[in-house]
Amino acid sequence: MTEFVRQVDLWVRDSLAKGMTNWPELVASLPGVYPELVYGSLKRQKLCQLISFAKPNGDVTDDRRDSLIAHQLWTGGELPTPHPLDACWWFADCSIQRLLEYIRDNFSLPSRVVLLGIPTLFHYIRKKGMFDRVTLVDADSEVRSDRDADDKYQTISADLMRDRLPGVSGEVVIADPPWYLPEIRAFLWAARYLCSKDGVILISVPPAGTRPGIVEEWEQALSWSRELGMELVDYQRSALRYISPLFERNALAAAGVQAVDSNWRSGDLAVFSCRGPIAHERPLLDGPEKWERCSVEGVRFRVRAPSLASGLDPTLHPVASGDIFDTVSRRDSRRNLVDVWTSGNRAFRCSGRAILLHILRSLASNRDVEPQVPSEGFEQIELVRATTARLQEIVRLEVSECSAMRETDDCLDILSG
Repeated sequence: MTEFVRQVDLWVRDSLAKGMTNWPELVASLPGVYPELVYGSLKRQKLCQLISFAKPNGDVTDDRRDSLIAHQLWTGGELPTPHPLDACWWFADCSIQRLLEYIRDNFSLPSRVVLLGIPTLFHYIRKKGMFDRVTLVDADSEVRSDRDADDKYQTISADLMRDRLPGVSGEVVIADPPWYLPEIRAFLWAARYLCSKDGVILISVPPAGTRPGIVEEWEQALSWSRELGMELVDYQRSALRYISPLFERNALAAAGVQAVDSNWRSGDLAVFSCRGPIAHERPLLDGPEKWERCSVEGVRFRVRAPSLASGLDPTLHPVASGDIFDTVSRRDSRRNLVDVWTSGNRAFRCSGRAILLHILRSLASNRDVEPQVPSEGFEQIELVRATTARLQEIVRLEVSECSAMRETDDCLDILSG
């Protein structure tokens, strides 16, 4: 048994001792421990009989209606459905309010604010007409819209780990990086670069239960931040809550995990002041793997860029035991097998990716598929027809899942298999 597993077991016992015997409450009370690990801890310690796994009785609590802002933006087409390759988790309403209240209560009102990877907060601020100038920098180009074309509220599509940084600055910079050390370092450097003299940086931090080694990773990032002229002035545990995206909900369902609240995932909040100059070169990562993008009725597909020797068979072969990939962890080695990935976490191998892209683009533009796809005989035409029907079924499923998520996002209805 590893030290991390022992610590999870201890956290679980402590929460049970405090009366957290309802499954969703137990998960939410822990410092970001993935529900599958929590359930494993209960089974390992033979504590399952102490937990109530019953579905909620229908009463709506504030926590379970904590996704209204993001869902209104999503329904209105101002936010695309998060894709697992983007590591995108939206802030819950309480997180948006917490960040704005923290700024209001602790600093003089800033005129310029820069947001790094937080589209929900950007759109909320824009709708409320807050601050004089707000800039969102986000790697996902689909978060942009014509409605954002405004001198006061600006979106910039840029990868903070690879692209040239924009020529903007703010007295306050708020960052929500992917929770891996290279990304955290890159976001810290970018935040410091974009923060004006004597400015303030607020950044989300993965809590201690996120995965093994995460505490040590944050200590490394914190030590490194001092070389950027940053001083930690506040640290609040579990200050932030996130909305579980469709891809995570489906992963939990595929793993057979019991029902959890939609905002079970928490994050810590670190606040830095800018005290000195940057004394470290910007950390740049190698170029990412090339993935082609295509959206069909709002369902987002990523297809690994076809090679010159790409095959002629567009058939989809599931990577996991079912269509849905049963994890959201970047550390899972099976990710290297994925050629086609949906926003609902359906993952497949596919040798004929060039032909698959032709099919997807035809579906996206409502054109007949077969005239758009180069074919070499009747057998391949049949493969194209079968794959087209498979893709249409996947789209129907994920459109239905998104609709259900919008309508009933009080609790994730995930039952064990």
